[in-house]
Amino acid sequence: MSAKEEPSPEQASEMLRISLRTLLKKIDAGEIASHSAGSQRVIAITDVLAYRSVQRERAQRALRRMRDEADEMGLCV
Repeated sequence: MSAKEEPSPEQASEMLRISLRTLLKKIDAGEIASHSAGSQRVIAITDVLAYRSVQRERAQRALRRMRDEADEMGLCV
């Protein structure tokens, strides 16, 4: 899929590994940019990839934080 392509909401939800319902809630909340083309919601691939990147970074930070806390508590070997 090239950067100019626009995945369907179903494709975008699969790319993000979230349900379609969750994707639509995130679009409605403004967490993922989209625009309307008639009655269809259109999401730019760049917006899907940007959201995925932000989510991965958040997950990595949370994992590092948990690992650091476990180290401080002496739980890691």
